[in-house]
Amino acid sequence: MLLNFSSSERLLLCCTRSRFDDEARRQILNLLKEKIDWEGFITQARHHGTAASTYLHFKQLDEGIPEEVKNKLRKMYLWNVIHNFKLTRELEEVQEKVFQPLFTTRARGIGLGLAITKGLIEANQGKIEVASREGEGAFAILTKPLNIDELLSLLK
Repeated sequence: MLLNFSSSERLLLCCTRSRFDDEARRQILNLLKEKIDWEGFITQARHHGTAASTYLHFKQLDEGIPEEVKNKLRKMYLWNVIHNFKLTRELEEVQEKVFQPLFTTRARGIGLGLAITKGLIEANQGKIEVASREGEGAFAILTKPLNIDELLSLLK
């Protein structure tokens, strides 16, 4: 139950909503009437990774939020945007090179595994694609068209 949370924590929870609708606006404005530990709020927003969404919600309000808090959240938001652009660009660069022979991101790799795999898959009329997320690893999607004779032979 939210009653056990401080006003700062309840405000932070309201700011994690993906949509800033009338209900979220009303709840935030009501919470802003209570005593908010702004330093603790900013620390928790940074710790939980909600500073960007909090900034976007606060940006739509004209009252109740100290300018210093808005500025700190804005800086965290801008850092997040720039950081995400850099990561996206780095991932795109790696994905373009990942099937090239001798390309590796590993300290002890030689960079032939995916190049050989791609060659074998394409030689059999297949396709391989790679996708990844920072910190979560990568995965490959393999597709190969089956002809009806192959499919029937598998069912026998």
